[in-house]
This record gives sequence, structure tokens and C-alpha cells, in this order.
Amino acid sequence: MIEFKNLSIYYHGHKLLSGVNWQLADGESVSVLGGNGSGKSSICRALQGQADYRGDLLFSGLDRQDIAVVSYEEYKALMDWDNRFDDSECVEGGKDFGRSVFDILSKSCDDEEEIGRILERFSMSQTRNTGLRYISSGESRKLVLARALLQKPKLLILDSPFDALDKESTAELKELIAELLAQGQQIILFIRSEEEAFEGFDKEYSLDQGQFSIKETLLSHERKDFTLPESLLYKAELLGEDLVSMKGVKVSYQGREILSDVNWQLKQGEHWRLSGANGCGKSTLLSLVTGDNSQAYGQDLYLFGRKRGTGESIWDIKKNIALVNTEIQQKLQQRIKAFEVVVSGFFDSIGLFEAYNQDHKIMAEAWMDLLEIEDLHEKYFHELSFGEQRLLLIARALVKKPKLLILDEPCQGIDDFHRESILRLLEAVVKASDVTLLYVSHVDEAELSFIDHEMKL
Repeated sequence: MIEFKNLSIYYHGHKLLSGVNWQLADGESVSVLGGNGSGKSSICRALQGQADYRGDLLFSGLDRQDIAVVSYEEYKALMDWDNRFDDSECVEGGKDFGRSVFDILSKSCDDEEEIGRILERFSMSQTRNTGLRYISSGESRKLVLARALLQKPKLLILDSPFDALDKESTAELKELIAELLAQGQQIILFIRSEEEAFEGFDKEYSLDQGQFSIKETLLSHERKDFTLPESLLYKAELLGEDLVSMKGVKVSYQGREILSDVNWQLKQGEHWRLSGANGCGKSTLLSLVTGDNSQAYGQDLYLFGRKRGTGESIWDIKKNIALVNTEIQQKLQQRIKAFEVVVSGFFDSIGLFEAYNQDHKIMAEAWMDLLEIEDLHEKYFHELSFGEQRLLLIARALVKKPKLLILDEPCQGIDDFHRESILRLLEAVVKASDVTLLYVSHVDEAELSFIDHEMKL
């Protein structure tokens, strides 16, 4: 049994939740529906012993070592752990591929056959010997879940486990969770969308600011249409050529072909959606566009009118681009305030190291107001929920007024209300400016009325 009695939860000295009261009975499995900032991640931290608290947090018949957690925080910790062993500067070819999927799982289980079975269950057998840095974000999330299951916990906590998973993988995970429930595995499932809910749990709760109640549909909000103020409108410099041009481009890692014979042109003013299943190469293609992939050299690849590898610097490329992705979100997990994250978009910096002026301040606050996150202004980035962090990254990208706006799964970790707001804001941005948009998603999003081209990998 687990019981919260008048619990207040603190993280790095800041109070996140107060007055939390809840009880989980022995063997009881529950699902908990909560929007961004409702307290899901804070409660997970408390259960893991990763947050301070006042009040009573009682365990009976269960210890913390009996709990396994699948969450963005666990995913990030795994990536950080692997990056600490990066020997790229010391190995031949300058490329350390990181610890392999098998090596990571073998730390939780010494039964090679069982590891093989769970990789097959997650459709990841082909990644067995692949380095962690060279599998997709969706595959990395599956890896965190596979590692948790190999620990054979008494209590499995799943905090937004469907994030970064494609439609097929989401269906497979729901099937797996149903199987685990039928086998008697105790589970707490935290979700942020009605679409992620399914039957089979003993109880279903709603969560709002740490307060549990018998599940209700998340409160609906009045539909919002956006009108961009004059200060946020802009006209992009006309370049007169394709922003991106690829002919016969190929990429492979450790003998595994990721992209093959890609032919694609992105013209200024177009709005593309890039889609495909986990592991299909979406992130690899983006790394070619952003100038971060060394395999671009020697190929027929042009960025902003210049052949890659003809003397241009990485900043000659990045000055034209604003990007939202999980990698930036991971790197920003430091003691920086939410407003400073948004302002850092003017300088393309991970952190704020330059002085900003009054114009920067006005524009950053205007985008925060539009996204309805002005109340996060003085809060620290690392203390916010995944979804709140995502909203800040979108504001950070928009302040730059880039020629090319790249949004890699921008609605990942976002609840239904904020997701609709983001899509309506993007529609307004596209209609009112000359921005070229590359929107990456693995799920069907019929609301993307602003998209005029699509490529599926």
C-alpha cells in the first residue's frame, strides 16, 4: 500500500504541490488523467525518492527498490549516463556510437534469451547491437520500458509512456499493458489525453494540481483563434533558391541503413509534414538539414543555396533555422528560468550567456502571452512538466523569426487543450508570415490545415 497524507512536494527547494492526499491499495492498478502541470511528474519524483516532501508518504509491503518507473526523466537520465562515456574524440573515425541496446538491458537482466524475447516483443531486434545515440527517440523510449520490465518490479509506474511512439507502437504498448494487468502486474499509468485511456484498471482518477478525484473528462476550454500582433509579423529574406536540396542521399550507422536514395527539395514558403514510424529516419533527415550530420559531406546536398562541405560554418546554416526537438529539451535541463529559455532563442544558445535588450524582452513576453505560459516567467525550466517545457521551446523558436522553422514532434508531451492551441497558433503564423515550415510527426493529425506538402519515410 502507498498513502499520501497532506503531502507537500519540493524540488530543489521550490514547492511544486501541496495538500496531496491519496491511497493506493495493495495490488491495485490505476490510471490517472492529468493535463500539463497537473502534478504527474512531481508525484513520480516523490515516489522514487527524487524530491523532498513534508507530510506523510507511507509504504506498506512495498519498498522503493520494488518500484520501476518509465518516464521522460528516466529516458533523459539514461541519455545523460551514456553521454558521460562519450569517447568520440579518442576513437578512430571520431565516432563513439555509445553503449549498445543489449549492453544497457544486460545491466538489468543476465538472461540473454529473455533480453532477446523482450526486444522482439518491442519490434527492436534489429537494434540489439546499435549504440544508444543512433536509435530513434521512440526506440529509446521503448528501451526504457524494456529495461523496467526486465527488473520485474512489484509496482510499475508509467508516466506518459506513449510519448514519442508511433501509432503501431502505441497500439502494441496498450496491448502489452493489458497483458501485464491480466498477469497481476500492479501498474500506475499517468496519461494526459483521453485518447491514451483504455479499460482494465481497478480505478481511474483525474489529477489537477496534485488533487486526485474519481476520473472525469479533462475540463474543456473555449476554442481560441489567434491573431498575431503587428510586432510578431515578419517577412523572410527571399533567397531565390531551394532552402534544402537532396539528390540520392544515403546515411547508415554500424552497417544499418537509415536513409537510402533520398531525393527532396524544400522551397521557400512551403509547409511540409514529415512522417513515418519510429526508426524510419526522420531525426536523421533533420540532422542533415540542420548541419549536424557529418555524412552530409561528399553527397549531393545543398542547404540555403550552398553545397554542404564547401567552406560554410555550422553557424552559416543555423542562423537560418529555429528548431524544437527533444535533444534541445534535454540539454536545457539546467538552472535557467523559463523566460530566459525563451530569450535564448535570439542567440541560438543552450542557456542564456548574452545580455538581451528591451526589444528582446517585449517579443519574448508577447509569444509567452500568446501561448498562455506567461505565469511560468520566473519558474525554473527543470522544475516544469515535460509539456510546459515543450511550450517554452516553441516560444523560443518563434522569437527568432527564422527562414526555416523545424518542429520535431512539437505536440509531444502536450495535453489536448494546449495541443489544439499550438496548432491554431501555427496556422496563424503560417498565414501571417513568410516562414517555411517543416513539421515532423509520426501520428495522424488531421488538424494540420496549414500543411501543403508531405513526405513519408
